[in-house]
Amino acid sequence: MRSPILVLLGCAVLPPGCFTYPCDRDVLACEEGEPLAIDGACENEAPLVLELGEGEGTFAPLADETWPKVHHGVQGGIHFMLGLRLAGVDAEHGEFEVEIEARDCKGDCAAMQTLATRTFVVDETYLEPDGDALVLADVVLLLDREPEANGEIVVRVTDSCGRTAETVHAM
Repeated sequence: MRSPILVLLGCAVLPPGCFTYPCDRDVLACEEGEPLAIDGACENEAPLVLELGEGEGTFAPLADETWPKVHHGVQGGIHFMLGLRLAGVDAEHGEFEVEIEARDCKGDCAAMQTLATRTFVVDETYLEPDGDALVLADVVLLLDREPEANGEIVVRVTDSCGRTAETVHAM
């Protein structure tokens, strides 16, 4: 029988072999953050541009018509690890509300079923510069079940200026 101390020491020395909860890697530990405050005096009308991707530490665009990689936890939970890329960000309005909904369907997709939803708020301190854009990696979306073959992920971002950007990634 192995000593619990040896197992713990092994996990400390070899972290890739030890389990971590997905929310331990999430940008906000799966929390919502503070509510978004919109600056009513903001007059910036330039478009905010949003791209959805995978995000395990870095941003990688999603392949067309494919689901992000489904991650399976040791306790049976499943999730996506997403990333977002925002261009056209107003330097004076660097707080963002992010709404994500994953939906799927069987057959002819007459009716979509919700697979997962999440809404949270982050400020620019959580985003990394990427050329003329900002990247938010490590966004965990906990799934209710395995996705069907057909579906979509809808992401909507609102900045503290009140501008919105939306993207729909269809499978």
